[in-house]
Amino acid sequence: GITQSTWGVPTQQMKTTRDSSRGGRSKRRYHGAPESKERKSKKKAAEMFVDEAVETVAVDAASNSNDCLAKTLTNWKEVSKSQLDPGESCCICLSEFIDEDPEDQPDICVRLSCDHFYHASCISSYIQPDGWLKCAVCGFVFGIQTGNQPPGQMKVTRYSRGSLPLSGHEGVGTIGITFRFPSGTQGPYHPSPGQPYHGTTREAYLPDNDEGNEILRLMQIAFDRRLIFTVGTSLTTGRSDVVIWNGIHFKTSPSGGQPCYGYPDPTYFNRVRQELAARGVH
Repeated sequence: GITQSTWGVPTQQMKTTRDSSRGGRSKRRYHGAPESKERKSKKKAAEMFVDEAVETVAVDAASNSNDCLAKTLTNWKEVSKSQLDPGESCCICLSEFIDEDPEDQPDICVRLSCDHFYHASCISSYIQPDGWLKCAVCGFVFGIQTGNQPPGQMKVTRYSRGSLPLSGHEGVGTIGITFRFPSGTQGPYHPSPGQPYHGTTREAYLPDNDEGNEILRLMQIAFDRRLIFTVGTSLTTGRSDVVIWNGIHFKTSPSGGQPCYGYPDPTYFNRVRQELAARGVH
C-alpha cells in the first residue's frame, strides 16, 4: 500500500488568549515593539521560502511513491545505453536516452516486462489515481484497471437447450445476462458531476458452452471492476447523461448476425477477448 502524508507548516500562535483566572475574559499578550516594515518583509519572504520548500518535499515524496509503485507494477529493469539499439528513445517523451552523467543526473532508462523502454519518471507519470498504468505502446495494463461505471446489478440466467436458441449455437443452452442500472447522480469522473443521469436495463446473450462460460467469467470480472458501462451520450438515441456501453461489445440479440448485434458471428469471441484484455481483464 501507499501511505500519503499531508505536509504543512505550523499556524501562527494566537495573540489573544483566554485568561481562566479572570473569569474567561480575553487578555492580550504583547511581544515587544511593533514589527518594522523591513522585518515584516523578511518574515514574509521566509514564510514563502518555507511554503515552497514544503511543496517541493510533497512533490518529491509523491514522485518517489509513484516510482516505487510503477517499478512494482511493471517489474521494470534498469538498462544502460550500451544495451539499447542506436537512437532508441523513450516511448512517452520521445527523447533519446543518454549515458549516465553524475553532473546532469539524467533520468534512468527502464525496460518494462512487456519489453518497451521508458524514462523511469515518464512511465511513473502514467500511474492512474487508483493505482494502475497502461503501456503507451502495446496497451498492456499493469495492476487492476477500474472504471467509472455507476452502481448497478448483473444477473445471470441459464436457459435449457431449445428454450432460447442462439443462431449457430442451437445445440447448447443459452446464458442470459441482465444489467440493471437505476437513475442516480453523476460522480466526479462522469461528464457532469453532481447532475442526474438516467438508468437503463440491458440484455445480452452467450452460448452455454465452454467458450461462452469463459467469456462470462471475464465479463463478471469486468463488471466488478466497473468497466462495462459508463455515463455519457447514447449513440443510438442521442440522449446525454444516460448509462451507456463503454467499449466492450455484447450480443444483445439471439439472431440477426453482426448487423443486429446478434448471432451468428464467427469472430465475436476473439474480438471481445481483445476488448477485455485491453482493459487488463485476461
